[in-house]
Amino acid sequence: MVFRCDIDVRSSSDELENFFRTLGLDRAILVHLAGMSFVPACEQDPGLAMEVNAIGALAVVSAFQKVIPKGVVLFASTAQVYSGPNEYEAQLDGDEVVPWSESRTVEPQNVYAKTKFEAECLLRKKSAETGLRVVVLRLFNHVHKTQDSRFFLPTVYQQLRQIGDGPAGSKNIRVGNLKLKRDFGSLRDLMRAFESVLNRAFEFPVAFEVFNVCSGRAQDLGQLVRILASRLGVDAEFELDPSRIRVGEPKVILGSPRKLMLATDWSPSIQSEENLIDAFLTDI
Repeated sequence: MVFRCDIDVRSSSDELENFFRTLGLDRAILVHLAGMSFVPACEQDPGLAMEVNAIGALAVVSAFQKVIPKGVVLFASTAQVYSGPNEYEAQLDGDEVVPWSESRTVEPQNVYAKTKFEAECLLRKKSAETGLRVVVLRLFNHVHKTQDSRFFLPTVYQQLRQIGDGPAGSKNIRVGNLKLKRDFGSLRDLMRAFESVLNRAFEFPVAFEVFNVCSGRAQDLGQLVRILASRLGVDAEFELDPSRIRVGEPKVILGSPRKLMLATDWSPSIQSEENLIDAFLTDI
């Protein structure tokens, strides 16, 4: 049985506990997806981001544990908690790039990541104090056409659709550096990863566990946007926007899904830029 609910994580402890009591369960898995995830919004209001992403998460989990002590918490975190590439790593490309595993040094890269790692720390402490089972999923990028258009590939998708549907005129799309490679997975793979973890949530050998969820493949941003344009039948020109260039941005960011693959029956299905764009455009 699955309950989908939208509750304010800033509600009082009594309100949160009463909500869980209404479910009438003595064993359950809480999938915690609530939070502020758009990085610029977190930068603009770091206090609110911390209140929602960390303090709010602890409040919800504490209420859940008090009412359903035999439960498991599945918490969505981010790969942005890891330290960014150093100067040497930033210049690497190709086979010499070392994928980021769960043992990589944690050094949150922005306010959003800081709030997520703070939540991880709070939940780790709660797990140690109470025995509550917690599984943290550090998510790399997963994309689909239904995502918020403020994110990279959905932004390009919306602009390409506007060009395709609009009158003849400018076909220029302003973008940042497309000579980069990033670990992008499909939304369907992400959903399958959650399902695999849910199926084994009570079986992991330690009470507090952390897994990366990623494709294990670095996708070429330039190829992605050109394939997307081709799939949509749009003849577009991608124009470099200097304001979107970040100094020192690493050439490649690549995650390792190995730990999750060994612990479950899950494996990523995306093996190429073509695969990713096909999955991006497929209705779910």
